[in-house]
Amino acid sequence: MGCFNKKGCFSNMPITYGDRAVVLLGIVDMRGDDSFSPGMHFTPISLPIRGTYNDYGSLENIDYVEANKVIEDKFKMNIEEIVDAFERFSMYCDLDKISKELKKYVQNLPCYFKKDRKYLQLSMVMEHEEIFDKLCNLQDWRDKLNEDFDNDVKVVSEFIEAAEKNKDYISKTLAELKDAIEKSSTLEEKRERTVFYERLKNDTEMQECLLSSQVRSEVNTDMPRNLISFLPYRKYGISDSIYNANYMNRSVLLDLYKDVTVLPEYQKEYVDFGCLYFAMMNLNLVFGVSNYYSQQVNYANCVSFAQCILDVMQKRKEQDDKERAEWENSLRNLKSKEDK
Repeated sequence: MGCFNKKGCFSNMPITYGDRAVVLLGIVDMRGDDSFSPGMHFTPISLPIRGTYNDYGSLENIDYVEANKVIEDKFKMNIEEIVDAFERFSMYCDLDKISKELKKYVQNLPCYFKKDRKYLQLSMVMEHEEIFDKLCNLQDWRDKLNEDFDNDVKVVSEFIEAAEKNKDYISKTLAELKDAIEKSSTLEEKRERTVFYERLKNDTEMQECLLSSQVRSEVNTDMPRNLISFLPYRKYGISDSIYNANYMNRSVLLDLYKDVTVLPEYQKEYVDFGCLYFAMMNLNLVFGVSNYYSQQVNYANCVSFAQCILDVMQKRKEQDDKERAEWENSLRNLKSKEDK
């Protein structure tokens, strides 16, 4: 296709060759409606990936971080190849040079109802690194989210310890059920216990659910948090999990990390993602799927357009500050009269 620029998903400004950029891999729902932040059209399935724009819609010289290795292990491809593949899929291009693991993932995209898969498409968003980082650092989310992440690491440690202690829980439960079947006082009671025994014996998902429930009962997963938890909702049953956030398709959100143990070396990427989420909610932003931008960039017009947006927002802020000051002053006067 030749060389071309990309469009920043939040800034709408051109990303050109050699620019530092951040990518989020995700899934587009063709039925999506971006009425509410953070949007229902695009749902990220990866943590942020950082590198430089390669002039062909993707990234090169990608920063090596442990969080990226999770994706490489998942698809048996290096991170550059994976980002390239998602960019190709976003443009409905067939890609031959992908692993069988990624082919399988494409054929079985995660969704709540299997019939919905025909509406889903792999895609990605891209933004200037400087703009992405500005969003992540608008407020004091980072320190609080770092504390939340540290607490989650402690929960994981306790969860692993409790799981080890209960590793024989299913076999013991089956043995107790078998004994209960033999001691049943009626045929109906024996039949019901036998049905449950056979189901538990052959249903691994049921076993995992029962074991997880037992382990959770021994671990305090609902400890107070500043903002949110980074632990998967399905496994840990935490109501304020990032995986239970305001997305139409929660089964897709950060899908590539749902079964990954939360480790200290993933902290920056998880916290960056949390910061972005709160920034989007704070600014009522939605994801704009990255698309092509003419390689002929008129930076003078870009600056003029951005300056106009800044001027409008500055005027609106001054008006808002004035109205707030007048309101606070009226409250003080009212309180002063009441005191008298």
